[in-house]
Amino acid sequence: MRENFDRAFAFTIGAEGNPTNDPHDPGGFTIWGLAKRWHPEITPETTIEYAQDVYRREYWDAIHADDLLDGLDIAAFDTAVNLGPFVASRLLCSTDDWRDYLIARLKQYSELVRMHPEKIRYFRGWANRVFSLWAEIKRGVAT
Repeated sequence: MRENFDRAFAFTIGAEGNPTNDPHDPGGFTIWGLAKRWHPEITPETTIEYAQDVYRREYWDAIHADDLLDGLDIAAFDTAVNLGPFVASRLLCSTDDWRDYLIARLKQYSELVRMHPEKIRYFRGWANRVFSLWAEIKRGVAT
């Protein structure tokens, strides 16, 4: 839904916002969730407004979130940011219910760890993010 972008962005930036430079993360230096590997233009001075423009164009618009149901739009957007628009769109093919979507996302993380056991270090954070997202969506969506 068009009016949910700001809410989705606020949630996602809360999970992504802090600058990091995890040596195990192939994205390298990251700020506002934007990784240097895919966004070579970013610096420690990159603004949140810049990130918001990128998020709308490369994630929200890429998955056509304006056309999704309330709740599903927020879940799919956060998935697009965390796992990529391709994965987010593929998961959208399996359900139009945000709850089932988030369960599929947890399964996606499990499969990622199965294929890349070294990523287990991130699994608890990924799962907690999904649970927090579940609570956030539930607060604003009639079930």
